[in-house]
Amino acid sequence: MHNMFQTKVVKPPRVLHHPTHYVYLAGVISGMTYREATAWRDEVQEMFLDHVIGLSPLRTKGFFDQDHVNEDSYEHLFATEQAITARDRFDCCRADMILMNLLGAPKVSIGSMIELGWADANRIPIVVVMDEQKMHDHPMVRDIASWVVHDLPTAVTIINGVLG
Repeated sequence: MHNMFQTKVVKPPRVLHHPTHYVYLAGVISGMTYREATAWRDEVQEMFLDHVIGLSPLRTKGFFDQDHVNEDSYEHLFATEQAITARDRFDCCRADMILMNLLGAPKVSIGSMIELGWADANRIPIVVVMDEQKMHDHPMVRDIASWVVHDLPTAVTIINGVLG
């Protein structure tokens, strides 16, 4: 017998709340101007989903002149050797993902390679962006990286896909 008074289940609309995710923006600083080192970081932040926040290692260094070339540590609260290491390690290890931009590196980025190790030790997914220079191309870098791509939009697409 057919029941014409069957109860229909009504579901409330599904509301998706995305928690905030952090992406450490690792990459070349030494040998670049403050402007060069921050420009790509500002660009990718604009491409991230709204709930994805980029952690820039330069965010406390606005005291530099835009054309100042970063070469070493400095006698400033956030620019000593210890301060750079402490903050960058903290950010790298608390991030949900790492975006490591090695495009246009004037030389091997030693700091970025250390950050690669911190991220790997904490099993944080890493998207490495390398150009044809292949200055950073090494079996260990390729093995540790979750993805190796050749442009920032592709890297951001991966990050938005994983954290979205």
